[in-house]
Amino acid sequence: MKLDKTILSKKFWKKFIAVFTDQPLSVKVENHFEEMLILAEDMYVHVTSVIIDPEVHTLEHIRETFFLTDTRINQLEDIIRRDVLVLLSISASRSKDVTNNLLLLNQVKDAERLGDYTKNIFEVFEYGAEFLTGKYFSIFDEIRIHTIMLFSEVRNSISKMDAKLAKKSCDQATKHIAKCNVVINEMMADPNCIENPVAIALLFRYQKRMLNHLRKIATAQFAPFDKFGTCGKID
Repeated sequence: MKLDKTILSKKFWKKFIAVFTDQPLSVKVENHFEEMLILAEDMYVHVTSVIIDPEVHTLEHIRETFFLTDTRINQLEDIIRRDVLVLLSISASRSKDVTNNLLLLNQVKDAERLGDYTKNIFEVFEYGAEFLTGKYFSIFDEIRIHTIMLFSEVRNSISKMDAKLAKKSCDQATKHIAKCNVVINEMMADPNCIENPVAIALLFRYQKRMLNHLRKIATAQFAPFDKFGTCGKID
């Protein structure tokens, strides 16, 4: 049988030994995941603040900042994946630990996607700040404010292992996803209803994806593994 070189690497065994000698690896993983969410929120806040108020920062400043932040988010994803491999190897006999670590891997991927969709939002904005006007400006601003609140609520639900708060966050995200869908459908049904319908549709589609990934992260607090990503009832 061919052995996995990753499992036999020096880096792997160093981490394995550290589980029993250093700060609990599970705590480090949790801290790294929280850092991912904080960085993703910072990216989102800075990028969307420019959409709301183009005078806040220059495009060049935002671009430099969020690419560095996105790189850090990707690095944290890699670190967490390696550390979870170690945790899975020492907890294979404890099914609950295995399930929690598998859920975490799903959450980590969703956190990484938050950064990607924030970049997409910025790319739409680079098309021209003036495309978002009137009622669509107001709708986006409202959704943006609630999205920032959701970042905080989702993090708190994870740190406190609060299933009810997670369910509330999930439901709130679902409500604002529906609002994004209304705008997207309006742009598709009548492209002549406003100038720049493609840019507006893309902006709200990327916003919708942001909300969906936050929703999926929250579901890990109350949904069984096979229902991860769906907003159901708390058992």
